[in-house]
Amino acid sequence: MKNKKIFIPFLTAALFASNIAAFADYVPFEGENVNILYVGGSNTKDAVFQDTINGYIEEKLQKTVTEFDMSDSALTSKKAYEMQADIISKNPDLIFFELTGTNENNDEILKNTESLVRGILDSDRNIKIVFMIMPDQKDGDEAIYKICDYYGLGLMDFEEFFQRRIDVGILSYSDILSGNTLNDNAKEMICGFVKAFGMTQYKKAVYKEKTLTGIQTEDNTQEDNEEVNNPIDENNAEFSSEEAKSFLNSAIILSVYKNTAIVNGEIKPVDKTDSNIKPAVMGDEIMVPVRFLKDELGCKVSYNAKEQMVTITGTAAEVKTGYNSHTIESSQSQLTVTYPITLYNNITYVSGEIITILTGKNVICKNNMGILYDGNTELSQNQINTLFVQAQNMLNAAGTEG
Repeated sequence: MKNKKIFIPFLTAALFASNIAAFADYVPFEGENVNILYVGGSNTKDAVFQDTINGYIEEKLQKTVTEFDMSDSALTSKKAYEMQADIISKNPDLIFFELTGTNENNDEILKNTESLVRGILDSDRNIKIVFMIMPDQKDGDEAIYKICDYYGLGLMDFEEFFQRRIDVGILSYSDILSGNTLNDNAKEMICGFVKAFGMTQYKKAVYKEKTLTGIQTEDNTQEDNEEVNNPIDENNAEFSSEEAKSFLNSAIILSVYKNTAIVNGEIKPVDKTDSNIKPAVMGDEIMVPVRFLKDELGCKVSYNAKEQMVTITGTAAEVKTGYNSHTIESSQSQLTVTYPITLYNNITYVSGEIITILTGKNVICKNNMGILYDGNTELSQNQINTLFVQAQNMLNAAGTEG
């Protein structure tokens, strides 16, 4: 086990190096003031956590932060739902939720939490919502994942974050827990994680006319149900682990934790000239260093300093755009993209969305990894989940830096 005093700054530095979104010209809040509301358990209530988030937004975004603490050491979904009017009355721009209450089943948590989320999103304000799953959380992981996926909410799963490190021997349970409670060591790591990855989660949610609970209880034979944007995958096709591995051997696997990628089954550097360069994630998009596009995807890149325009010529199209511009000129047409080409530390990063335009490859992102693949195969959610599990196994087996 690494010494804690050495490990913590190392981890924080690694997180910062692996993600550019927190430093890019990405400003998720309008106006000069940001109202932050902390609703949750003892971790959200922690003064160090709140001061870290507030200070970071003030420093990096040059905003004035006003905080509201509505934490409860045992916040149930029912209690959170009953607090809805009070939550909205605080006029928040950003809400951190941590549900830690026990004695609720997953259906109760789904129903109460979705009702709360819909009430907030229906308040006609662009409120960012981030849910946090802690290692000491008792219930509701499945419900929270469904809600965040359906409504496009931010989600920070610290349970998975710590478990991965425990599984590979970087951490032990005694490093993060004092009894059943997170210790100061764990809280410091959480603060480092939120500073590095947090801003990618402060995204605009999508209000849906139909509720998740309504979709799940409807008769799937109803005619109008076929037209619903149903988060429950109707294509239940699955991959075996061998099928997933075979699929990935003809694909590209990237991870924000790795300075190498797997390209058609072979280990390749993300940047041949600098082993410190890794991919990043912005929102729900993988961001890939432009040199990787040149070396592994056959793209040509040029920069016009006078016009401050980047031109990338791919195998399927040519793209011309400015840094941080959501409008791109393609050889096909003028397009608007969600995540623009971004410059950080003199490294140009290109989003998966733009890579698809340039190369025609499909790009999927999950768990801070990206998979690029050819073909028109429509993958089921089950298949995607299996691919990312297998992709993580392949990256671990490759022994690349993480």
